[in-house]
Amino acid sequence: MRSLTLISFYSTLTKPIKMSIIVGDLRHKIKVFKLESVLDDYGSSSDSFVLFLTLKAAVKDISGQRMIDLKEKFNSKTVELITYYRPVTESMQIEIEGRRYRILFISEIGTKEGLKITAELINN
Repeated sequence: MRSLTLISFYSTLTKPIKMSIIVGDLRHKIKVFKLESVLDDYGSSSDSFVLFLTLKAAVKDISGQRMIDLKEKFNSKTVELITYYRPVTESMQIEIEGRRYRILFISEIGTKEGLKITAELINN
């Protein structure tokens, strides 16, 4: 009986989120960067993030805090983005208003209708 309970619980976790995308909320211009190996002028390769695509998304702040450790300031900010379905993965980075974010989690809205992306600010 326990295995049936676990299977039914797991199936509820993997189902797509049921929600609709409101077009008027997609007012933020988002740049998505993909990690690629790039050759420089001298022929050596280095890994860097290259612009992959630009999209419109709804952005909502989830949490944030400022910490001071050994006289250094650290900002921690988490945002949630909702956009149409695109080939975005957790290994990519997002730029919102000139600030880079690391993708933490991606969940699907509907059946390839949209994406709900959770991202964290990268401290420079």
